[in-house]
This record gives sequence, structure tokens and C-alpha cells, in this order.
Amino acid sequence: MTLRAALIPLFFAMPAQAEIVVPSGQPLTLYSFEVVPQSENHNLLFAGFLATELASHDYEVTADDMDALCKDVALPEVNAQSEQGVSISEVSIRIADKPLGYGEVDPEVAQFMGFYEIVSGECVWH
Repeated sequence: MTLRAALIPLFFAMPAQAEIVVPSGQPLTLYSFEVVPQSENHNLLFAGFLATELASHDYEVTADDMDALCKDVALPEVNAQSEQGVSISEVSIRIADKPLGYGEVDPEVAQFMGFYEIVSGECVWH
């Protein structure tokens, strides 16, 4: 089975279109949560968030939001997946003004991305 064929969709417990509170105050909604196998022993959790007001925020402000999303939204899912026997060692956070799936590219979409390693149960930016 190829890594693409092994993509594992997740169904997040948050109600559809629920607004997520982040430090900047910009309204975000989760649009994608996926475990993406990177190798036999390495899985990445991709979390995509829609931000309708992204144009009014710069990277420094949005970086704080991504840190909070990793800690408060992605990390609990990493722990839940671990309890199911799925080990996740990395998290990718995308905040965009239009939904894009993991690995998708669209030059018309404004977006910020953050990548984190999970070290001792914490999100460490890299």
C-alpha cells in the first residue's frame, strides 16, 4: 500500500463550523484533520483551519495562533491517536483563507503554515 493510499481521515469531535478561539482573536474553523503516513514509523497530523480574516493578520500574529492550535487542538488528537495505537511524531498546521488539503498548492490562496515535532508530549516548532 502506498503512503497516499494509506491516508487516514479523522473525524474530529468538534461540531461542523465551530469557531475556534486563538490568541489573535481571528475567527477560525477546522476544515481538515488527517493522519498522513510519512514512512513506516513516522506519521504526521495535518490540521487545516479556515480564516476568513487572514488578510488582516501578519505572520508573527498568526504564528502565535498556530502555536496555540498545535497545543490546544492538535495535541489532544495526537494523544487520542496514540491511545488507538497510531504514533504521530509531527504536526502540520495550515491557516488559509480557502480550504486546501494536505500537499495541495494554490497560489491564489493566502496561507500560513507551521510545522511541529511532538517531543515529550509538547509541540516544538521546527
